[in-house]
Amino acid sequence: MKTHCQHHEVSCFVASTPQSYCLDDEPRQVAELKFPDKLPGELYNADIQCKWQFGSKARLCTYDFGKVVFNPKHIRKRYNKNFS
Repeated sequence: MKTHCQHHEVSCFVASTPQSYCLDDEPRQVAELKFPDKLPGELYNADIQCKWQFGSKARLCTYDFGKVVFNPKHIRKRYNKNFS
């Protein structure tokens, strides 16, 4: 439900803003967008994504940084003495 103030503000915007010319005519029909069926990681491998983000010489780093596997039970045991 529009109030008088909202109607006045919209009218002032349309009357005084050069960008509002697009509101003067009826919208035209545009083609419907078709999105890919796959996610970006399925369409583009890690090397390609690294090149886009960091430049043409970038590639996926395969060095093992000694990843630690997250174990929620370990955290609960450490911080909750009553955990069984």
